[in-house]
Amino acid sequence: MSALYPAADGIQHGELGKIGDFLATLIRSKPARMHMVLDHGRQEFDTLAHLVLVSNMPYIGKQFQPASDISFDDSLLDLFVYANLSKLDLIEYAVEATSRIPEDPRIPHFRVSNAVIESDPKMPVMVDSMILGEDTLRVALHRQSLNAMAGEAASSHLIARSEAVIQENHEE
Repeated sequence: MSALYPAADGIQHGELGKIGDFLATLIRSKPARMHMVLDHGRQEFDTLAHLVLVSNMPYIGKQFQPASDISFDDSLLDLFVYANLSKLDLIEYAVEATSRIPEDPRIPHFRVSNAVIESDPKMPVMVDSMILGEDTLRVALHRQSLNAMAGEAASSHLIARSEAVIQENHEE
């Protein structure tokens, strides 16, 4: 469902012409087979899902809060698997999450130090509203580590870095 982001972001910023793009993408999108390996293999499972969200902060964007108990200082990533929801359920959940914290038992919430997520077919991988490509996502939390960049150079660096990692993964 990250393919919906460009149109949804445009709509949020007043570009109502993007509603058609949003609906067309929503109708075309199908869930992907996800294979997830969490915490160096302590948990491993397959599911059919529309979206997997990994976060280290309580809010995604200005108002979206997927759960009430997310902490940025617990040394863990919060991973949500949106597998057992219809497209309409997903839209209702997203709208609800902008005004209050939705509680939905159909959305598993894992706290992990690292995760490897593969999808078939490949799905877009997004970081801070930037699509970095379509490949296996490998994510880990590095305690007491902070790299900060700003502006256009930061975006170019992130994209170049993600392309290098994707190339490296294909060569393995």
